[in-house]
Order: sequence, then structure tokens, then C-alpha cells
Amino acid sequence: MNPKGIVILCAVLALSGPAPAPAADPPAGKGADKRFERLLTAARKDPERADWKALRHAFAETSRYAPYNIDVDEKLKAIAAAIDRGEWKESEAPLLKLIERERFMRIHALGLLVMLYEKREDREKAATYGKLLDAIHGVLEYPKAGVSFKNPIEVLFIQEEYLVTAGMPVKGQALAIKDGHRFDILTIKADDDQPERKVYFNVDLPRKAMAKFLDPK
Repeated sequence: MNPKGIVILCAVLALSGPAPAPAADPPAGKGADKRFERLLTAARKDPERADWKALRHAFAETSRYAPYNIDVDEKLKAIAAAIDRGEWKESEAPLLKLIERERFMRIHALGLLVMLYEKREDREKAATYGKLLDAIHGVLEYPKAGVSFKNPIEVLFIQEEYLVTAGMPVKGQALAIKDGHRFDILTIKADDDQPERKVYFNVDLPRKAMAKFLDPK
């Protein structure tokens, strides 16, 4: 299966993962929102050359970043179910609306949209959004990253951990703090020719958002 197909499949699987607790949008200045929108506009014009890691960091400073908003997950689950029922036309508008509201930063939502267009055989739209999906997926690739504290996968949303490890036999999960950074560490069971291993996720961005929500200043 090609990388895009894996991301699309994992996007559906990720929606069945544990739902995080709800949280309101953290406060952010208009300047952060405007800066992000400038970066996003440029990235959509040329996804392959965009710095998606920098863009994700910029999004985390905006008023739209709400990584623990369970309303988004519930809507995506409902849309995924509608797509499975063949309700493709009815699914497109609400999915596009959600993706626009989340400013294209939720990779599992983009995966569902590409899957929808591929089912409809709308190759032009599938290719357009597929380029965005592939570009964002580049910052989540394992084992290019995620192999150590020094080279973790940095997540914008906790659900991205399920995207990366979908299909892997997860043995356990632990939290860690090292050098002032917070990590989720998932232990993967040995399977086939792969020994037991750990996948490291830097969760600074969602944890920072949660801290702002709990103690706004």
C-alpha cells in the first residue's frame, strides 16, 4: 500500500481511538492568527516546499487550536460512518466545513476527504487534497522520527499517535518529561522480524494548550 493509502486507512482507524477530554480554544492574539493564515496560503499553493512543522507550530498559537475538543472527533466519526454507508454527497459539505474550520491541520480529516473523493472517482479533488495529505504526513513519518527523545515525532493532536502506530501491536504507553519536554512513549511488541521497540512522541503543543485552558493568564 502506498503512503497515502496508509494515511487514509489510519485516519479511519484513529477515529476509533480514545477520545480526549474537551477543552475550549486557548486565547491567542490576532497577530498569531494572521501570521498562520499567511503561512497556510503559501503552503496550499506549494505543499511540497512548505515547512509544515513551522506551520503546525504557528497554528498552535492561534485562536483556532483546540486539540482536546471532542466535538471534532464525534463529527468525524459520524462522517466516516456516513461515507461507509455510501452517503458520499451528504458527507462532503460537513467534512469540508470542518476541515476549513480546523484550517487543514487535522490530518485524519484530510485522510477522510481524500478517501471520499477516491470512492467518488473524483480524481482531480483527490489529487489536490492528496498533495496536502502527503506533505503533512511527512512530519509524522516513522522511523524517520520517533525513535528517541532526541528525534521524536512532534504531534499537534494526540490522535496523530494512533495514526502513526495503527497496525502496530502496542504493548504499553508511558509518559515522560526530559529536558523540559513532555513525551508519550508507546512500546511496540516484537512481531515478525521486528524486535520490541519504542515510539517517542513529543506532546508539548497539546499539553501547552491544556495548561492554558486550565490556568488562563
